[in-house]
Amino acid sequence: MPVDGRPDRAPGCEARPAVGPLSLGLVPGWAKDPGIGNRLANARGETIAERPAFKAAFRQWRCLVPANGFYEWETTRRGKQPYYIRPAGDELFGLAGITELWNDLRTVCLITTEPNALLRGIHDRMPVIVPLQDYDAWLDPRQLRCRTVHPSVSCASHARPSGEQGSEQRRE
Repeated sequence: MPVDGRPDRAPGCEARPAVGPLSLGLVPGWAKDPGIGNRLANARGETIAERPAFKAAFRQWRCLVPANGFYEWETTRRGKQPYYIRPAGDELFGLAGITELWNDLRTVCLITTEPNALLRGIHDRMPVIVPLQDYDAWLDPRQLRCRTVHPSVSCASHARPSGEQGSEQRRE
């Protein structure tokens, strides 16, 4: 359940984060049809502040999507190989996201960036992992330029081919 930075409040009340389920695929408030969300599951961190579909949500409605790992797919001659990526200590971490409310449907989009050294050989993008100490800054809509829209060096440190049991493989 993502933590939403959107202030659900009456005028004059202090903002507070909300926790709740979201549907993957951002549906901007101006959209006529929720089907647009099928194409807006990810947004490039490098251009999110300028893209019409994402800029309002980036300015006002950032969120954290809790995760204990994520998948990336490496293209090989035999097809696509999924890899499960996780931190070394198995702790939960926050993926950077943006959210919008379309009618009664709360939607989310994950923000991606260039891969860190671990993922560079697997895929050309990765989700933005927000370090714990940056959670408040990420959720603060006054912070238009967050340093967290960059590859995380340390958060994703283990990758193993999905479906293989046993030892973890660390990709360098």
